[in-house]
Amino acid sequence: MAAMTHVYRRSTGVYEYRRQIPPRLRPAFGGKMWRIESLETKDHTEAKRKGTLVDVRVIQEFEAAEIAILDGTAAAWFESEFPKIKREYTRELEHHHFNADHYDPRREVCYGLMIEPIVNDDDLKDRVGEFVKRQGLALERGTPEFDRLVDAARQFYAEHYPAPSTTPAPAPAGQLGRPSMTMSALIDGWAREREPTEKTNYSWRQIMEKLTSHVGYDDVTRLTGVELVSWKDDLLLGGLSVTTVKNHLTIAATLFSWAEGNKKIATNPVRGISIKVKRKSKRRGFTDDEAKRILLAARDENEAHKRWVPWLVCFTGTRLEEVCGAAACDVRLVGNVHCLHVRLENREARAGLKLDERSERIIPLHSALVAEGFLEYVKTLPKDGPLFPKIKPDRFGRRGGNGSKTIGRWVREKVGITDPRKAPNHSWRHRFKTLCRDTGMRQDLEEYLTSHGEGTSAQRYGEYNVEALADAIEMIKSPCV
Repeated sequence: MAAMTHVYRRSTGVYEYRRQIPPRLRPAFGGKMWRIESLETKDHTEAKRKGTLVDVRVIQEFEAAEIAILDGTAAAWFESEFPKIKREYTRELEHHHFNADHYDPRREVCYGLMIEPIVNDDDLKDRVGEFVKRQGLALERGTPEFDRLVDAARQFYAEHYPAPSTTPAPAPAGQLGRPSMTMSALIDGWAREREPTEKTNYSWRQIMEKLTSHVGYDDVTRLTGVELVSWKDDLLLGGLSVTTVKNHLTIAATLFSWAEGNKKIATNPVRGISIKVKRKSKRRGFTDDEAKRILLAARDENEAHKRWVPWLVCFTGTRLEEVCGAAACDVRLVGNVHCLHVRLENREARAGLKLDERSERIIPLHSALVAEGFLEYVKTLPKDGPLFPKIKPDRFGRRGGNGSKTIGRWVREKVGITDPRKAPNHSWRHRFKTLCRDTGMRQDLEEYLTSHGEGTSAQRYGEYNVEALADAIEMIKSPCV
C-alpha cells in the first residue's frame, strides 16, 4: 500500500520507489514501463524522506529525456517508432471499418465513439491530434513527424472511404437533440437528489476528474464503454489495486445510471464493464488470546483513542469509525443505563455502502467498560467536543477515517497481530457476532446492536427496551477475566 505518492512497501517490508514512465519517454529508458528503485528501509518515515529525494531525481531524468526527444534525437526516435504508431492508428480506424454495427463511410470511430464527419484537412489533423494525445506521444502539431502521421491517416481514408462529404451525417439515434453535459454538471444533478455528504461529493468529483483527464474532454454524453475500459486499464497500470479500481467503476456506474435514468445520456457507458477482485481469505474474528493482548496493550496507552477505542469496539459490536467519530455527548444516560449513541453521521460513506436508520442505534455500555474507568474519562471532556479530540480530523472535520487507520496500524505494529485474515476493524465485529450466537442472544437483538441484517417487517417496527439491550450486552464475556 502506498505510504505516499510513488512509495510502496514490498511483501518483505522493504519500501521501494515506483513511478510509471510516460509512454513517449520509454525508449530513453530501454522500453521499460516503470522506474523502480529500492529505498532500502523498512521504516515508514525514512521511506517517505528517501522517496521524496528519489522523486526529484526521477522528475529531472524525465525532463532530460523529454528535452532529448524534442531536441536532436527526435527524428531518430520517430523513425524507429513510426511503424508502430502508424499500425496503432490504422488499427483504430480499421476497428470501425470492419466492426461497426452501423457503418457510415463518412464517419470515423475511435474507441467506439461516433464523432463528427471529417470534412476537411484541419478536421483530419484534429483527429490525429486526439490520437497523439491519447498515446502520450511527444509530437507537436506542425512538425514533420506529426505531418507524416497525418499523411498515413489521409492514405487510409483514400483507400477505405469515399471522399468526405460536407453534409453532416445524422447524429446517433440516442443522441438526437441531446445537449452536451460536463461531469461537474452531472454530479451536481445527482447530488441535488441524493444529498451525499460533503466528503462523498468531494471524493467522487476527484475520482471522476481522472476519467475526464484520461479521455481528454469533458462531455459525459460522448463517453463510450470502450473508453471506460481504457480508463480501467490505465488505472491498473498506474498502480491502483484491483479493489480501488472496482470502487472507481462503482462510482462511475452510480453516476451514469442516474444520468441515464434522467435522460441526460443515451446509455450508461459502464454497463457490462466489470473487474474481478480476487477473493481474499475469509476474515476471522480475534481469538480470546488476541483480544486479551489488544485490550491489555490498550491499558498501557496514554493516547485516549488507543486506550479506549479497542475496549469500546470489543464490548459494543460497533465499527471503529463509528466510535472514533463519536462526540462526548454521545455517551449519555438512558433511564438508568449508561449508553453510547451511535449516530448515522459517524459512518464513512463509501461507494456501494447504503446508510439507513439501522446504522443509528443506542448501545448500553458493558459493565467491563464502566469498571475500566471509561465514564471517568468521558467526564474530563467538554460535552460539545469530540469523544477523542486527539484524533486529527480530515478536511471535512470528520475523525472516523483517520482514527480507524491509526488504530489499525497500532494493532499491526505495536500489538503485533499481523495475520492477514485478522482485520483491526472487522475482526472485532466477527468476534462479537460469534459470541452473540454462542451465548444464545436473540437474533433481532444481535442485528440491532451490529446494524446488520434486513430483519422482518415486524422487527423494523417499534423500539428496543434499553434494559433488554443491556442484558444482552452483558452476555458478552470479557477476554481479560
